[in-house]
Amino acid sequence: MGHKLVTLVLALTVIVSLVFAGCAKPAPAPAPSLKPIKIGALLSMTGPFAQYGPHFRDGIELALDEEGWKIAGRPIQLIIEDDKSFDTAVGLDKTRKMVESDKIDIMIGPLHSGVRLGMEPYIEEKKIPNIALSRHLEEAAKVGGWVFLQAGTLQKFSRPMGWGAYEYSGFRTANSIASDFVAGHKYIAGAIDGFKEKGGKVVLEQLAPLGTEDFAPYVLALKDADVVMTWLTGLDTHSFLTAFFDLGYEKRMKVIIVISEENFEEVNMPPYGDKIIGITGSADYTWRIDTPINKKFVEATEEKTGGKPIPHTSRGYDAARTAIEALKVTGGDTTPEKVRQAILGLKLDLPCGPLSFTPDGIGIRNIYIVEIRKIDGKYGWEIVKTYPEFSIRT
Repeated sequence: MGHKLVTLVLALTVIVSLVFAGCAKPAPAPAPSLKPIKIGALLSMTGPFAQYGPHFRDGIELALDEEGWKIAGRPIQLIIEDDKSFDTAVGLDKTRKMVESDKIDIMIGPLHSGVRLGMEPYIEEKKIPNIALSRHLEEAAKVGGWVFLQAGTLQKFSRPMGWGAYEYSGFRTANSIASDFVAGHKYIAGAIDGFKEKGGKVVLEQLAPLGTEDFAPYVLALKDADVVMTWLTGLDTHSFLTAFFDLGYEKRMKVIIVISEENFEEVNMPPYGDKIIGITGSADYTWRIDTPINKKFVEATEEKTGGKPIPHTSRGYDAARTAIEALKVTGGDTTPEKVRQAILGLKLDLPCGPLSFTPDGIGIRNIYIVEIRKIDGKYGWEIVKTYPEFSIRT
């Protein structure tokens, strides 16, 4: 009897198990992982511009951090390649690698105009939306093209500096001196154009080779005028100011540093003392822009890097934010034409101020006239005049 009872219990257990097994729902299949959005960045991590690459990278990463590295549920993959600053061949090779091997959807960079001109025909051929990190030659922009110059073009950017020299500073006559290569030629030409447009007169134009160590001959050649307008690379700016002050020329005329925040950073000001107070310049970003969005950006940069953002940090952020907001418009769709149209339709509020684009992809943004003042016991650039939402190609 006991044996039969055990057998019956086992049989019932098997039947019940089979019934429940038949009623149980199958385990759900794992959700398919969404294909990542791939953003390529061609940065100068080695070579003469190596000091800027990490700042651009920090700005890009800060923007992606804000999104949790996802857009429309799709993960973001950032692929960084080094163009070695000036190397056109390397820049093109790295661009091809990102497009053909990494299969990037959007590209940011490069910094140098020569590298850009070398890789741009390929980008146009492959229809890869490309967001510039800095200003470039106007030849880079074209209606229906794939390049977006969010920071504008070289010559047009510096035009408001010429306006500011006449309208804000009250200068009427000027000398000029620039580094003798394409960027120097274009930047100083823009400032001269703006100054002349308002009625100013340029009495002397000089060009100095890159890496000039002794600027005394150039300073001694300056003619009587209200001001000397300069566009010199960072190291050359220091060499020029040293000669200018050593020869006592601050008693004879003022100085303008076109593209101020980049060519004469605040960390380099203290050794010059009060002699630099009153020097004016132009900028498209300064960490002192007094808006909630910029204050938040400054705090995030300090937390990430331990220092204040510089214009290169801001423009890395601007480029990445442009890509992010365009992809939000498309719902994460990376179809090139959809992304291109989305970028052209953007109206962004960024740490630098508003940013939108002309039909040929040129940035429309604020240009600031800044002046060196002593602020809370420290030397720094302070905004004294704004040219709002200036179309840098007009």
